[in-house]
Amino acid sequence: MKAVVLAAGLGERLKPLTYTCPKHLMPVLGKPLLYRILSFLDELKLDEIIIVVSYLREKISQFLSRVNLKTEVKLVDQIPKKGTAAALLSAKNLLSEEFLVVYGDVFLSMKDLEAVARQQTSAVGVAKVADPWNYGVVEIKDKYLLDVVEKPPPGKEPSNLVLAGVYKFSRKILEYLEDLSPSPRGEYELTDAIKLMVKDGFKVKCVEVLSWVDVGRPHDLLKANIIALLERLKTCQHNLGKGRVVTQGISLMGSNVKLGNGVEIQAPVYIGDNCVVEEGCRIGPFTCLGDNSYIGANSVVACSVIMENSIVKEGVFIENSIVGEGCTIKNGVKIKGGIPATLLARKFKVNKPATRQISPDMLGAVMGEGVTIESHVEIKARTLIPPFRVINGKGV
Repeated sequence: MKAVVLAAGLGERLKPLTYTCPKHLMPVLGKPLLYRILSFLDELKLDEIIIVVSYLREKISQFLSRVNLKTEVKLVDQIPKKGTAAALLSAKNLLSEEFLVVYGDVFLSMKDLEAVARQQTSAVGVAKVADPWNYGVVEIKDKYLLDVVEKPPPGKEPSNLVLAGVYKFSRKILEYLEDLSPSPRGEYELTDAIKLMVKDGFKVKCVEVLSWVDVGRPHDLLKANIIALLERLKTCQHNLGKGRVVTQGISLMGSNVKLGNGVEIQAPVYIGDNCVVEEGCRIGPFTCLGDNSYIGANSVVACSVIMENSIVKEGVFIENSIVGEGCTIKNGVKIKGGIPATLLARKFKVNKPATRQISPDMLGAVMGEGVTIESHVEIKARTLIPPFRVINGKGV
């Protein structure tokens, strides 16, 4: 069996992060989301993994050159048509009798991927969500698909289960892909082909996936990192040495990490390789520091993702934010979330999926690659900063 990973999309809703980086390479615990997907597929002992690419193709190619997988990986350029159906059709000549399809911007678990892969018939992964009207909502009878309703009005959805971007098909799906007309938004949709198959009497099994995030927007990226931390960590006390205390759990730390005296790590936290956290800092909870990050003395970083090679200087406060690669945040900057980080963290300390939601209005700042924020600037909640901007003055 082969697998097709669809990784051609522009990532419009993830801007400003995706101006310079494909959404499929957004970091989850310091590793690209695509790496997580490929690692799981590699464990399935497939014949081949096909990745369909377009936007910033060269960055995905460069990433793959640094990845060591047992399974052969092949890049395919998307045909000129837009949409998920067109992306899958781009791999038509390479596909075997049955194959998996995974969207390259979904966060899911190995267990969930295996559950779809082992089905003996065509299958779709479905996930339970609090806001089904933002997705393709499935109607199910006896575990089989009846229909898909695309983004129904709130209160009109047939269920709270939505398509999760992981599928198993036979080559029969390709016939339906070739006959599609464009959707109202001008794209060729895989969902439309699945609906036509079901209408013609083909059985499509629905398999519920339990650990899933559609990483389509900045707050989804933050949520995926939080869920990944919860997957990896067990609650207990852990001591990192004199003057360095971890509370509420164990932290994941890379090599050559340097922590100053009096640093407080409120786990769960991920700290990548070669990071420096100076004295008096508080990091966490639910925070990820990418490789080569520097956090200056007496700074606070909570419920945030700091991407690699970024510098946060002294006395900075950051919560509920995403800081792009290679940013510099100078002394005394304050970036507050739409809600306090303590309230956001509380949502994920309860093991109830219904409470584990992040909305855009909870975010602090989202900044693209190479942004500089000058000293003592206060950044308002829900601020989007394009790459390589220099922000100075009082507020944004």
